[in-house]
Formats: sequence, C-alpha cells, structure tokens
Amino acid sequence: MRDFRAWRAPRRTGATEVIVVAVLYCATASLSLRLAFEKTNASPVWPPSGIALVAVLLLGYRVWPGIMLGAFAANVVTFLTNQAAGVLATVTISSVIGIGNTLEAVVGKSLLDRLVGARSPLDRAPDVFKFAAVALLACLVSASVGPTAIALAGMAPSGGYATVWFTWWLGDAAGVLLVAPLLITWLTQPRLEWAPRKRIEAAVLFLSLLIGVHVGFGGWLHHDAHYPLPFVPLPWLVWSAFRFGPREAATAAAVTSGIAVWNTVSGLGPFVRDTVNESLLLVQAFVGLVTVTILTMAALVAERRDAHARLRTAHDTLEERVDARTQALAQVNERLQGEIAERRAAEATAETRRRETEVLADLARRINASLDLDAVLQVMAECARELAASDMAGIMLREPASGAMTPRYVTGHRPEAGWTRLRIEAGKGLGGQVLLTGRPWRTDDYLADPHFSKDYLDHARAEGIVAAIVVPIPIERGIEGLVYIANRSPRPFGDTDETMLVRLAEHAAIAIRNAQLFREVAHRRETAEHLADVGRQISQSLDPHDVAQRIAESVRALLGVPVAVVYRLEPASGHLVAIGLVDAVGRTFAEQLTFPVGTGGVGRAVRERRVITSLNVLEDPEIILTPDLRSGVEQAGYRAVLALPLQVQDTIIGALAVGDRAGRVFAPEEIELVRAFANQAAIALDNARLYERAQQAYDELSRVQAELLQTQKMEAIGRLAAGVAHDFNNLLTVIRGRSQLVLTQLASTNPLWRDVELIQTTCDRAAGVVEQLLAFGRKQILQPKVLDLTAVVGGMTAMLRRLIGEDIELVFVPAPELGRVRADAGQLEQVIVNLAVNARDAMPDGGRWTIEAANVDLGEGYARRHVGVRSGAYVRLSVSDTGVGMDETTRARLFEPFFTTKEVGKGSGLGLATVYGIVKQSGGNILVYSEVGYGTTFKIYLPQVHETADTVASAGAAKPLRGGIETVLLVEDETEVRDLTREILEGLGYTVLEASRPREAMLVSEQFRGPIHLLLTDVVMPELNGNRLAVRLTSGRAEMKVLYMSGYTDDAIVRHGVLEPGTRLLQKPFSRETLADKVRDVLDETRDG
Repeated sequence: MRDFRAWRAPRRTGATEVIVVAVLYCATASLSLRLAFEKTNASPVWPPSGIALVAVLLLGYRVWPGIMLGAFAANVVTFLTNQAAGVLATVTISSVIGIGNTLEAVVGKSLLDRLVGARSPLDRAPDVFKFAAVALLACLVSASVGPTAIALAGMAPSGGYATVWFTWWLGDAAGVLLVAPLLITWLTQPRLEWAPRKRIEAAVLFLSLLIGVHVGFGGWLHHDAHYPLPFVPLPWLVWSAFRFGPREAATAAAVTSGIAVWNTVSGLGPFVRDTVNESLLLVQAFVGLVTVTILTMAALVAERRDAHARLRTAHDTLEERVDARTQALAQVNERLQGEIAERRAAEATAETRRRETEVLADLARRINASLDLDAVLQVMAECARELAASDMAGIMLREPASGAMTPRYVTGHRPEAGWTRLRIEAGKGLGGQVLLTGRPWRTDDYLADPHFSKDYLDHARAEGIVAAIVVPIPIERGIEGLVYIANRSPRPFGDTDETMLVRLAEHAAIAIRNAQLFREVAHRRETAEHLADVGRQISQSLDPHDVAQRIAESVRALLGVPVAVVYRLEPASGHLVAIGLVDAVGRTFAEQLTFPVGTGGVGRAVRERRVITSLNVLEDPEIILTPDLRSGVEQAGYRAVLALPLQVQDTIIGALAVGDRAGRVFAPEEIELVRAFANQAAIALDNARLYERAQQAYDELSRVQAELLQTQKMEAIGRLAAGVAHDFNNLLTVIRGRSQLVLTQLASTNPLWRDVELIQTTCDRAAGVVEQLLAFGRKQILQPKVLDLTAVVGGMTAMLRRLIGEDIELVFVPAPELGRVRADAGQLEQVIVNLAVNARDAMPDGGRWTIEAANVDLGEGYARRHVGVRSGAYVRLSVSDTGVGMDETTRARLFEPFFTTKEVGKGSGLGLATVYGIVKQSGGNILVYSEVGYGTTFKIYLPQVHETADTVASAGAAKPLRGGIETVLLVEDETEVRDLTREILEGLGYTVLEASRPREAMLVSEQFRGPIHLLLTDVVMPELNGNRLAVRLTSGRAEMKVLYMSGYTDDAIVRHGVLEPGTRLLQKPFSRETLADKVRDVLDETRDG
C-alpha cells in the first residue's frame, strides 16, 4: 500500500497554503449556506468539511488557520446578509463555528493517523470502514459546537435544536464521505494512465451514469408509482468500482450526489419532501451510504489488483533470476563442451564425452546441492548404466563393522539374483580383486575368467552376467565403495567405459565424503550439545549415584553401546564399586559390581592409569578375570570393552567403562568422546564426593553438638537437683525423725496419731522424689556389686508381668555366656521397673515388651560418634515395646526431669530421668530409638567386668530396734538434725557427746577421758570436712570407729557417687530404724573385727 501523504502540493509558502484553503473553504461554504436553515447556517449539504479534512491530511496541521478563516468569513457574510444578529453576536458566533469546523478536521486527521497510519484510507476495505467511522465521529465536533452556539445566541427556531444539530452533522458527514475521497484520489493520482480502450470504457461509463442518475433523480417517471428509482445508478457505481478503482468510484459517487442534490433542490426526484432541508437530508443520507458501499467495493478490487501486481512482479523477478542462473549454467556447459571438443577429434567420441560431461556436471550439481547420499548414489548408478549402455549398474558401500561391501543401490537387476544378501569381501570375486589391489578390474566372460575366484558364481548365473567392470571409490582412508556395471550379452567394456566409471567414482567419493563430513559435523554438534546438556544435568545434582547414573545413560545413548558403567574407587578396600550402570534396555541394577583394582579391563585401566580397549575380554591374555567376574561377563554377553580411569589431578577416584559385542572396534573419535565424558564425570563425582564428605562432617558436627548440648543441659539440671536435694534432705531428716518420735509417744487411738502418720508418709514420698532427683543428677550413693544381668532380670519377671498387666506379653531373651557388670542391684532393678511402667503406658491396648541382653564391642568409630562413650566390651540391655512411639521433639526432651506426655496427676516426669541418671552414674550409656506408630527401643550399655558375680541379699522381715551402751561423739552443724539424732541415740541407750563444729568436736574428744566408741559426723561442715575430722580424731583414739552422714555425694569420701572401700555412710534423710541399725552394725562390726 502506498503512502498517500507522499503527495506534495506545488511549492508554496505556509501563508499561501493557508490563504488557498481559506478561499476554497469560504467559496464552497458560501454556496452550501444558501441551503441552510433560516438564520442558523445549518446546511444539509456541506462539502467544505471534506475540503478541510483533505487539507489537513495532505498539508498537515499547519493549514488549520485557513479552515478557521474560511469558516469565519463564510458564516459572517451569511449572518449579516440574512440579518440574523448584530455585528458582535455575528462575529462571536462565526468564530465559535469556525473553531468547531477546524477542530472537526484536526480530530479527523488525528483519528485517521491512529487507525490507518500513513497509507491511503481508500486502498483497503477495513480502512474504508475506519474512514467512514472517523467521518461520522469527527463531524460530531462541529455539529455540537455550531448548533450550541446558535442556540445560546437565540438564533435557532424554538424547539428546533435537534433538527439543526442533525442537519449540521449529516451535512458535514456527507461532505466528508463524498468530497474527501474525491480530492484524495485525484490529488494523489492525478494522471490517467489508460489505454485507448480504457478511455472509451470510462467515457461510456460516465455518460451512461449521467443518464442513469437523471432517470433515478430527474423526475422523468411519476413518483406515485413508487418505483425504486434511487437504485437506478447503482450498476454504474458498481461498474466504476470493479473496472476502475477508488478514484473513479469516488468520482462517480460525487457525480451521482451532485445531480441528486441539484434535482432534489429543484423539486425533482424520489426524495422530495415538504421542505428543502428535509429533502436534502434524505438524499444526502442515501448517497452517503451508497458512497461508503461503493468505496468499499473499490478498495476490495484495488487490494486484489495490488496483490496480483505484486505476485506478477515477484514472478517476473523469479523468472529473471532463473533465466540468469540458466544462462550461467549454460555458459558452464558451453565451456565444458568446448574443452571436450578440443580434446577429441572424432565427432562420435566428442558427442559421447559431451554427454558424459553433462551427466557429470549434473551429478556434480546434485552433489553440491544435496546431502542425501542415497538420492545421489541412485542418480550415479543410473548415469553409469546410461553412459556405458550397460544392462545393469550398482554401487556398493563399505559396512563399518565388518569392512565388507554391501549393495546400496542397483538398477536393471533381476530380483531373484538376491542382491540384498550379497557381501563382497577382499579376495572374493571380481569386486574382491578390486579391494585387494585398489585398482579397476574388468572381464569379458565372468563365468570363464580364471583371474579371480568364483565365490559369487551362483549370483552371477542368476543375474546372467557375461561382461563386467568394477571400479573402486577411493577415500583417503581406503576404499569406501565399488561402482559396478555388467552386461548380460557378450558386449565387452573398453577403456572409455573404465575412464567414465573412474570419474563417476571420483564424484561418488566426493558425495560420500560430503555425507561423512555432514554426519561428522552433525555428530560433533550433537556431541557438544550432549556434553553441555550432561554438564548441566550433573551440575544440578550432588548425589554421586545420581551423577554416575546420568553419565552412564548419556555415554550409552551417544555411543550406541549396550552397556555403560561408572565405578567409584573405595580407598579403604582398594575395590571398584559400580555406582551407575545402564544396560541396553534401560534397566538399572541396584546390586553393586565390586572387584579389586587390576581385575578386568576396568581394574587394569585404573592400575595402569590409561585407556584400555579389548575386542574380547574373555580371550584377552592381558585382562585378569576372577571366576565371579568371568561368570558375570559371560552372562551379560558384553565382550568388547573400552575403559578409562576417572582422575582428578593426580588422584584416581573411579573409572568409566562401556561394553559391546565381541569384536567391536572403538574409533579414536569415540575414545576421545568417552574421555571427554570421563573428565566431566571425574569433576562431577569429585564435587559430589567432597559435598558428601562435607555433608557427613556437618551432620556429624551437628549431631555431636546436639549430644554435647544435651549432656551439658542434663549435667546442669543434675547439679541443680542435687543442690536442692541436699538442703531438702536435712529438712526431711528432722520431719521424719520428729514424726517418728511423736508416734512412739502417742497411742494408736489418739486423734493425732493419724495426722502424724500422714506427715511421716508424706515425708517418705518426698524422700522418694529427692532420691529420684539424686539418681538423675548422679549424686545418690551407689553400692555397686558384680552382677549377672540374666539373674537380676530373671528374678524380676514375675513381678514385671504383674506390673505391665496380662494384655502385654513379656519376652526376656538373654544371650548365652552373658558378661558381668558392676552396678547397684537395687538401682538397676529401679531402671527396669521405670522402663516397664513407661512401656505399659505406651501400650494401652496391649502388645509385646521385650528385654534382650547381649555382649557387644563398641569400636573407636562408635565412640567418636557418641559423646561420652568409650570403646570396649559392653553388655547391652535392649528394652523394646510395640507401643505408640515418639516423635523427634519428644525424644529430644525424653530424659529431662519433670517432662511428661501424660495427663496432669498421672506422672511425675522423673521416671526416665531417674533411668538416665542411674545408667550414667553406673558408667554406662543409654540410647533411645523410636518411630511413631511402631514403638520404642531403649538400649542400655554397661561396661563388662571380668569378675565373679556377687550374691545379692534379699530384703528380710522387720527387726526390733537395736540399741547399746557405747559412747557416741555426734558432730552436726544443723541444730535440728543434731538434736533429733541425739534424742534417738539416747533413747536407744547410748551415751552421746555432741558438737556443732569440727573444732568443738576435737576439744570434746580431748577433754573426755573415757573411750569414745563411734564418731557420727556430717561430711560437709564449716572449718573442716567430716573426712579430715575423722582422720585427726582416730589418730589418737584407736577404739574410735567412724560413721558418716550426708545429704548428697559430692564429698571427699565418695568418688562419682560410689563409696570408697571401708567407708560407712548414713544417707539423709534417715529414719529412726535406719539410724539404729546403721550405728549398731558399725559398732558390732568393730567388735567382731
């Protein structure tokens, strides 16, 4: 589509253009205003609107003053002539109307610029519709401004604003639709480039159009007959649109409109009504619609003509190029023909050579123009048959795997001869001689010729071959194929035929080489893309197995081999382990292939640090195969191997291997491809290995940190619990002792008896809580013995069954020859009981509770992975239930004091904390494994001791209080405890000497002249601890024995909660019976000793 704005008006200044536009506008406006409403200047015919729009479209916005000036002048003159208003009102209203007319043109150009652009709005059907829409929309501006100004000035008839507005708008719109297309087409296409016949047709068209318009609008026929006279001009308008174009169509529409308006004003035609204004509105509306329709038709025809012209131009250009190329080819052919003519004297030979050269030239063009080797070889075989006038011809190519020649294309052959099964090998038949010697061979009698073997005699007889000639297709690496022609009659081939075939073979070599180069380029591009893709894939993963699997899959797919394997070298064992393996059908094997370095082709490649290839590993004397490895190779069926090490700097981290059928030769480029993969694989696997190690180190560090934090937290809680227990024990000692003393003085019928008994019972419960806190904090006093866990646990089974209930099955599985442990039997029993209670609560619907005892050895690696664990021999006590299990959050706080998942009032939260403390204080470790819905297992590790098990005494029946008459020196810094202890001892018959401080005790001992049989002293006191006090006092009194009292075990007489040999200790809080028994035991032991 052309740019209609490329039209340029005659060279004038801007002022001249403005004046010309103003004069044209004013002149046409003056004529149109003669038909306007009285005193309103609203005309149903307004061509100036079309002139204004065309002026702005072709000359630009700069001519808007001309539109303004022309409209102002025309309206002023008309208003003054009609005496419609005063001078000031006339000037004001005319200015406003001029502004509206100017804005109408400016808005129309702006919309067309946006919707249509720089092309003509009449060249395309969609643009014609856009032009019509713009005309209707833009005219709303002037129609709104002018009538409104006239109405405000009071010049419009009463109630006639709508009529004035519609008349104004329709007149402007009709003017744009009729005048603008006429001016645009004639100004942009002023020349009539018509042939004489076209000029005659145009004259006939417009002369007949005048007649048709007068028939339709001239009043020649009576209107009362209601004939559709307005449609009479339509055939001529359609004629102008289809046979000429937008310019002639616009002209015909303008002529039709002009005659119709003139006749309507004259009172003629089908649109005559009561008033001229009403008549003109009707005729303008009709003509406007017809004009848009005709212009649309003309645009459609113009589009088709333009498309046809462009197609014709393209066709002509193509024809010119084809002619030029044909001339160039003809010149080449002429030069070739000239050379042939110069070299051959004989006309027949020259003609034959010319034909041969043409064929070869055509063949050369085909070779250069096509990379389809089969199509080129087909043409070549047919050319050979044509040039040699032979009965048949064929081309054979080398089979890459075997090197034998197989038919690629044969023409003129017999189907029963079996060409598809033919394989030409070196030394066999006529073609075999060519393969051996590398030069052409021919024969005049194939069946009788003694110069070559008759391996293919059956084939020759079936084909009926008599004379034949075979020419090699040489490429730098050797013979790549054979060109073969034969006759079934005794027509021998000569030197000319051989020379022709040699030239054909040269072209065939070029075609084959081009195809090979194309395949190599495509293969290299595919390889590069594959390598890049593999690099992206393996860089996205840090899992060694995933990386290895992707590499194996890529190598197998690119080389087309049945199997590819990636191995990792395990430094510790020196073995190669398959971590990525893919076979021919895409199956991956989970089981690992493992063998030592040096074994198999892969092991040899790693040992010798180089690429290893083998045609058949089962027969290769340099490949060492273990029986298992040989059996695996035989089962897999892969014999040929290509293997190379995966190396990062100087360190070999694995190997890459591919396998194929026996005899497969791996080309150098394939080896380089595998080497490229190996380099990527080595880097990716090394990165994955480093990441794996870093991740393991990080996980190990995180786990150790968590265990260390947990241990420190438990230690801190234990120290806090022990400190609280010490002070609490002193209080409990007084409460328990006093309540016992009160009970001895009250009758059982006394109302206070029950209250005091409740105090004592509550005190016992509080003492139990303190004992559990001490156990957790590892501050209680243990009396360890060498124990047989089989006997300890076995003796508890009856009690445990009653404890856990009948719906839970108890299973005890002790190992034979179970080792011994050193522990406090009572505390160990407490551990088992607490775990039983925990298991019972975890299995409300019943289940199985299993206790297993076994000997285990914990190595250095296990000790490094678990904080506080030492390597060595242990007895492991595994306690498992099938209960609800625990999540990670619960396991993390499992051993914390007062932590419980039970309901309020159903658990103190000290059971498992006590277990933890007793096991740790006994030198052992406890681990817990649990999974929600599957149950929980506690594993307790106690160090083994190689000693004979001690006998554990069972608890006896209650005995009466035992007293005495010996003298006891009591040393206690807590007054309440000291007073209570003195009263109990005196009540038992002992003579009691008391002291509140160590130095006071030494003074009492010096001043007392009689024997002091027992020193009963607290351990932790100001000035001097109980142990040092005992050392000083016993050095001067040989008869004095020592009994210590303590509320916790951080004392000089205790190491890690275990009494030193020969130490007697009374644990606070103690009862009256416990004090009596302990004092009596120590004194009696002394006497016996």
